[in-house]
Amino acid sequence: MTIVFKTYDEVRVKVKSNRELFDTEKHLLSPPVREAVNSTFDICLFLVDKLEELDNKISKNSSNSSNPSSTDPKKKGNKNKGKTGKNTGGQPGHKSHNLKMVANPSVVVTHAPKGKCDCGKNLSSIDLSPTAARQVFEIEIINKVVEHQTLSGFCSCGIKHCGEFPVGVNASTQYGESVRGIVSYLSAYQIIPSERLAELMGDLFNYPLSEGTVDNIKNEGMVHLSNFESKIQDAILKQKVGNVDETPIRVGGHSGYLYPSHLNFQVPNTSKLSVKSVESSFRYFLM
Repeated sequence: MTIVFKTYDEVRVKVKSNRELFDTEKHLLSPPVREAVNSTFDICLFLVDKLEELDNKISKNSSNSSNPSSTDPKKKGNKNKGKTGKNTGGQPGHKSHNLKMVANPSVVVTHAPKGKCDCGKNLSSIDLSPTAARQVFEIEIINKVVEHQTLSGFCSCGIKHCGEFPVGVNASTQYGESVRGIVSYLSAYQIIPSERLAELMGDLFNYPLSEGTVDNIKNEGMVHLSNFESKIQDAILKQKVGNVDETPIRVGGHSGYLYPSHLNFQVPNTSKLSVKSVESSFRYFLM
């Protein structure tokens, strides 16, 4: 006879009744057999508890528990979805991002016809004029080392006067603002890990940074942005709608959630790397 259990508690009740039945008849069995049967009951109860725990985890989602929506199972796409009738690529009304020719290119390379004309005249001797143009957009990476020198001299009265290094030039060799800006952007916004970012700086710019240098640059940026972060927090708290999203994340081996809140925030244009209007995010963890 097959028994169908509807709940885990029904299984536990059945195991308990079977154990009670066994206790009434165990005197008929040898000690090793009694021990084996008792351990089997314990194993059954242990497996029931584990199955119930796993079942609860699988059945819970953001709609029936306090679990965040980011932990919900991903829905499989509809493989049988029919054709929409739309052409591939950008749809009507989509803003185009195609390259456009510039009026003043950085370099102009001319390509004159070569060889001779059918009449025998050499083409290098004829008058030429531009006929058509095509532009190729390239990126040129130029490393620049700026040396700062302090000058000193003596006044006619005998007093020596020395110039001073600019603020921020503190060591005999150091990375400048452009390098620090690139590292900060790629690390904080593009979220490239320190190890890969150090390798990238060496591959692209021939500046093989160490992971420690990358981390120091990030930490210095955090200090400089402490007042800016406070302003963002205040701006978020004043919003009627926080526009907060939620993303699971692991930091230092611990699980947590990243809560970015987006808003338009005006900042002064203080350097080449800053912009007049940026979409800022204040991120924090609930561990």
